[in-house]
Amino acid sequence: DVTLGGEEAFRVCQDGDRGLLIQGEREWAHYTVRAEIIPHLAKAAGLAACVQGTRRYYALALCNDRKARLIKEGEGRRILAEADFPWELDGRYELSLTTQGDRLTASINGRRLFDAQDAAHPLLSGAVALFVEEGRLDCDALQVISL
Repeated sequence: DVTLGGEEAFRVCQDGDRGLLIQGEREWAHYTVRAEIIPHLAKAAGLAACVQGTRRYYALALCNDRKARLIKEGEGRRILAEADFPWELDGRYELSLTTQGDRLTASINGRRLFDAQDAAHPLLSGAVALFVEEGRLDCDALQVISL
């Protein structure tokens, strides 16, 4: 298990497109990544798992249309699951994303939102990241827990 950061450790900003603050190794597999994030004026903000570069990952994102989405970025972007989630800018949200083989589970504030399987070319391992699209997020710490 690994905890990265401390009080007010991360501030991730991205003017256009998507940005990732990546930590870890491609060999990391079967883990939960957890972080409390504060989105600021963001089109989307969250965390990512199985990160294999800036265009290959799974992300749990709070999106500005008041939805939470489980996204796969690989050969294009694919939404694996989505749900209404009335989040607010500058609010604090605990996000958790678990990857175990081709199965992904995701929770926000302790409430499980998604349990999805990616049978089509799954990303089976990779680093973790904070994810932001056109905006900023703050995060004190990023926790990685081995399963």
